[in-house]
Amino acid sequence: MTAKATRKPPVKDPVIDIRTLERFTPEQVEELKLSPYTAATLRKKAQRREIHHHRDGMKITFTRDDLQRNADLGATAPLAIGA
Repeated sequence: MTAKATRKPPVKDPVIDIRTLERFTPEQVEELKLSPYTAATLRKKAQRREIHHHRDGMKITFTRDDLQRNADLGATAPLAIGA
């Protein structure tokens, strides 16, 4: 055989579609910028039970609802000044 070997084109990382995911890893949350925290900080806060999360087989994951609840934790209400 005299066929020349050809290189396969490099495979790019697949694009993550947020609508198809039910659970997010801390790395995915950081990559998609769904939280202001890094993956390491998310893991630490989850281990300390400071934020909403799930532990599936000792793996920390987040649902969309968890991320919304965590965002609401830092929300502040406007100050009402009495007359």
